[in-house]
Amino acid sequence: QILFDTIPLIKFNDTIYSLYAVTQSNLKIQFSSSDTSIATIEDATIHVKGVGVCTITAYQEGDEHYLPASVIQNIVVIKADQTIWVQDFPELVFKDTSFTPTSLSTSGLQVSFTSSDTSVAKIIKNQVVIVGVGTCEVTAFQAGEKSYNPSNIITLPLVVNKASQTIDFPEIETLRVNDTILLEASASSSLNITYISTTPKIAKIVGDTLFILGVGESTLIAYQEGNKNYYPSGVMWQNISIVKTDVPQKNGQHPLVYVYPNPATTELHITRTVNGQYVIADIKGNIILRNYLDEESNINISGLKNGIYTLKFETAESSTSIIFSKE
Repeated sequence: QILFDTIPLIKFNDTIYSLYAVTQSNLKIQFSSSDTSIATIEDATIHVKGVGVCTITAYQEGDEHYLPASVIQNIVVIKADQTIWVQDFPELVFKDTSFTPTSLSTSGLQVSFTSSDTSVAKIIKNQVVIVGVGTCEVTAFQAGEKSYNPSNIITLPLVVNKASQTIDFPEIETLRVNDTILLEASASSSLNITYISTTPKIAKIVGDTLFILGVGESTLIAYQEGNKNYYPSGVMWQNISIVKTDVPQKNGQHPLVYVYPNPATTELHITRTVNGQYVIADIKGNIILRNYLDEESNINISGLKNGIYTLKFETAESSTSIIFSKE
């Protein structure tokens, strides 16, 4: 007869369990498992392999004095509990873009995450991806599987602050009257730059285009005013010098055409050495006025909207383009 101690309920993460059985003969007892995917036995020790039910047999083969004997009992291996740990999140700024949370589970299984506000942060391939400024909660959990129960749930606050930004404003060389240049300042945020001219009567800015109307000195200011995700940038400025343009000459004497005042409100006064055709176009190249100047030396611009225009004066021999501002 074999006395076989009752095997208690076993959890998957118990890993091993020692068996105990005795016989009146004091002969060595051996053990076997009916399902080695659940439990194997080595040196009277159960090694847990999976969750389920199997039969453990304790047996003694007998000898010349004792008959063989055996006894069985079922064992139940249930899912193991697990816990997770997640490191607190630091305060972030918008340009941090993404990070992988530091986490552990006692099961060794991967911890999963969800976000309470996907306008602040999304979870993509188990990374926290920053979408916008604000506060949300990130919930961490491990859903469990065939051998482990679901874990505890951890909820952590995630704070995303506005990011700072810088701008770069390349130096502008000396300019001439009638020059038109594209201002090329750039922000680290990739947001649009705002420009200001301290003397718009000689250096006028429309959008990111600089129109040179007269001779003198001016200061150009560039900044980015920020938005919901970025703080305003610092202000950058540079001084520019504007000199007279090289105007075409007529027989080595006087310039072909001068236009004044600039800016103008109702009329442009034209000083020229020859007669010719003029064309006025807006900054998009749309032709607004077209006519021929002979005896008349004034052009009525009272019907034009305020803005920047180009006056092109053409003769059979040459042409001159002059930028003017209507105010």
